[in-house]
Amino acid sequence: MFGLDTEKLARLKNHQRRDPALDRLLGFVRTLADRDCEALARAMAELSHGNLAFRLSVSPGRLDPADYPGFEDWVEVLNGLAEHLQRSAAEYNVATEPPCHRLCYVGADSYLEGVTCGEAMAQALGGTGRILIFYRKGFASLEMRRKGFQMALLEKAPRVQVVGVVDCPRTEAEASQLAEDLVKNTPGLDGIYVTMGGIPALVARAVDTQGMAGRIKIICHDFADETMRYLHAGVITATLSEDPYIQGHDSVIHLFNRLVAGWVPFTPRLLTRPVLATQGNCVQFWSEDASGHVTRNVTRSDVQPVQRSAPRHLRIAVIGRAPNTFWNQVKEGVLAASAEITPYNASAEWIVPEENLRNRTASAAVFGPQLVSLVEAGYNGIATAVVDRDFVRYVNEATKRGIPIITFDSEPSGLSTMVVMAAEQASRLMELSARLARASDHVTEATTQIKESMDQVSEGSTAQAERMGVANSSLDAMLTSIGSVASKANEGAAVAGAAATAAEAGTNSVATTLVSMKEIQESVVETAATVERLGTSSEKIDVIVKLMSGIAYQTKLLGINASIEAAHAGHYGAGFSVVAHEIRNLAERSTQAARQIVDVVANVKTSINEVLKVMRRELQQVQSGAGRAEDATRVLAGIADSAQTSGDRLGAIAKASTQLQSLSEAVGAAIHELTFITEQNAGAAEEVGAATHEVLGELGELNQLARTLSEMASGTLQSLARFNTSEDVATSAPG
Repeated sequence: MFGLDTEKLARLKNHQRRDPALDRLLGFVRTLADRDCEALARAMAELSHGNLAFRLSVSPGRLDPADYPGFEDWVEVLNGLAEHLQRSAAEYNVATEPPCHRLCYVGADSYLEGVTCGEAMAQALGGTGRILIFYRKGFASLEMRRKGFQMALLEKAPRVQVVGVVDCPRTEAEASQLAEDLVKNTPGLDGIYVTMGGIPALVARAVDTQGMAGRIKIICHDFADETMRYLHAGVITATLSEDPYIQGHDSVIHLFNRLVAGWVPFTPRLLTRPVLATQGNCVQFWSEDASGHVTRNVTRSDVQPVQRSAPRHLRIAVIGRAPNTFWNQVKEGVLAASAEITPYNASAEWIVPEENLRNRTASAAVFGPQLVSLVEAGYNGIATAVVDRDFVRYVNEATKRGIPIITFDSEPSGLSTMVVMAAEQASRLMELSARLARASDHVTEATTQIKESMDQVSEGSTAQAERMGVANSSLDAMLTSIGSVASKANEGAAVAGAAATAAEAGTNSVATTLVSMKEIQESVVETAATVERLGTSSEKIDVIVKLMSGIAYQTKLLGINASIEAAHAGHYGAGFSVVAHEIRNLAERSTQAARQIVDVVANVKTSINEVLKVMRRELQQVQSGAGRAEDATRVLAGIADSAQTSGDRLGAIAKASTQLQSLSEAVGAAIHELTFITEQNAGAAEEVGAATHEVLGELGELNQLARTLSEMASGTLQSLARFNTSEDVATSAPG
C-alpha cells in the first residue's frame, strides 16, 4: 500500500543493527506500531462498542530523509504512513466529535450544497477535466461542502481529477495572490470550486486577468454583489445561495414560538432550499442598473409567530458577523422578525463581536465568550452560527443552563451528532407511534360504531324506500283526485260565471222593466189625472148643458109668448108669429140637443168613472209589479253577487287545486328523487358498511404497524443506547 517491496524488506531484516540511522528508523516504526497504531486500534474498538466520546490522539512526527542516508525510500513510505495515521485520527475525531445540543438548525445542509455544486461542475465540464478546490481548514461547513462536492464528482464524473485542495489564506490580499498563482501555474486547469463566500470574486478576477474567462469553470457559493457581477458577465459559471434572509428570520421566530408556546421542531434540521444561479437566470435573484443600483429579490418566509404575548419582555440575541452581502441579508431577516414579534412583548437584537468587526476573525475564541456574555446578560434565546468545532461546547453549556439555542448557516455533523439525532428521532417516532396506535384504537372503535350505524342506516333506508313507494302511490292517487277537483272547480267556476252573467242580464232586464213600469205608473197616474180632469170637465159640461136646457126652455117659453102676442097682433103679428114659431122649434131642438149632450156626458162620466176604476186597479197592479220588480232586482243582484262570489271562490279553488297539483307533482318528483336517493343511500350505506369493514381490517393492520414502529423505535433506542456521546466520560489514547 505504501510502496514496500519484499526485497527491501529482506534487506532491512538482514541489516546489522549497528547502524544508528537504522536503529532510529526501527524505533520510529515501533512507535508507529506500538503507540499510534495501537491507539488507532483502540479507537476502532471503542467505536465498535459505541463509545463515541473517545478522542484519538496520535503524534508520529515526520522523518527527515537527510538523516537516513540509503533509506530515503523507507523514510518516504514511513512519512506517508504517519501522515495517513494523522489524517485518520483527524477524520476519526471529526466523525466522533461531541454532538451539538441546540434546539434545531436552520439553514442549508452543507454536504448537500457540495453535492449540488459537484453536479453543476460535472455538467459544466462535460464529465472530464482538472479542477482545484478552495476551502478553509477548521470550518465544519466548508469541510462538508468539500466532501459533498468530491462525492458528487465520483458519482457523476469520475474522470474529473481534483489536482489540488487549497487551504485559502484568511486575508484578502494573500487569497488574491494565491488565486493568481494557481490559475497561472496549474497546467490544464479546467475548473475551480470555491467552498466559501468572499473568495469567488478574487478567483474570478484572477481567471479573467489571465484571459481564461469561460474557459475555466468556476462554481462557488453566495450571492455577493461582486460574485453576481462576475456571474452576469459569464466569468463565474454558477453560484449557490443558501437563503440567508430565511435563516435570520426563521431562527428568531422559532425561538419566540419556543419561549412563548413551547414550540418543538418536527425535525432537528430545518433545511432551507438552496438556489443555483447561472448567467441565464441570475436576473431572477439579482440585477444592477446603469447607475450601479443593485436590486435583490429576497425570498419571504411562511413562518409566523404565534399570536400570544409574553408575560414579560423577551430578549432574543442573534450573533452575526461583520457586514457583507450574505450577513447583511441575515441581518435583514432578523430585523424583519423582530418587527413581527414586537407586538407580542418581545424583541430581537443583532450582535456582532468586536473582534470580528475589526479583523473578521471567526473562531470559538472570539464567538464563545460573546455567547457566554449574552447568557450572563439574561437573554432568553440565542441564535448563532457554529463558527468551528470548538464552539460546540459553548453552545452545549448554554443549553445546559436552559437557554434555547438555534444554530444557522453552518454546524458540524459528525457521527455523534447523527447518533444523537437518530436517537431523538427514534424517541419521537416511538412517541408518535404510540400516539398513532392510540389514535388507531380510537378510530377502530369509532369505525366499528360507524359500521353499526351504517348497517342501521342501510336497514332504515331500505324500509324508507318501501314507505316512499307506498307514499308515492298514494300521492299519485291524490294527484288524480286533485286533478278531478280542479277540473270540476273549473267547470263550476264557468257555470257560476254564466249564472252570474245571466243574473246580471236578468237584473238589467228587470231594472229596465222596472223603469218601464215606473214610466207606465207615471203615465197611468197622469192619465188618471187627465180622466179625473175630464170628469170634472164633464160635470162642467153637465152644468152648462143644464144651463142651456134652461135657456132653451126659457126660449121656448118666449116663443110661446111671442106666438101668443103675434096672435094678439093679428096680421101685424104674422111675421113675428113665424119667428116665434122658429124660435120655439129652435128651443125644442136645443132642448133635444141638450138632452142628448146630457146623455152623452152621462155616458162619458160613466165611462170616465169606469176608466178611473180600471186605471186605479192598474195603477195598484203597476205599483205592486214595480215593487215586485224592485224585489226581483234585489234578488237577482244578490244572485249575481252570489254567483260572482261562487265563481270567484270556484276559480280560487281551481287555481289552488292547480297549484296544489303542481306542488303535489313537485312533491311527487321529490319523492321519486328521494326514493332514488334513498335507494342510492341504501346502496351507499351497504358499500360504506363493506368499506368500513375493510377499513377495520386496515386499521387493524395500521394498529399493528404502529405497534411495530413503536417496537422498532424502541429497538433502535436500545441499539443506540450503547453509543456513548457524553463528553464527561471521554477518554483519549496516549499521545
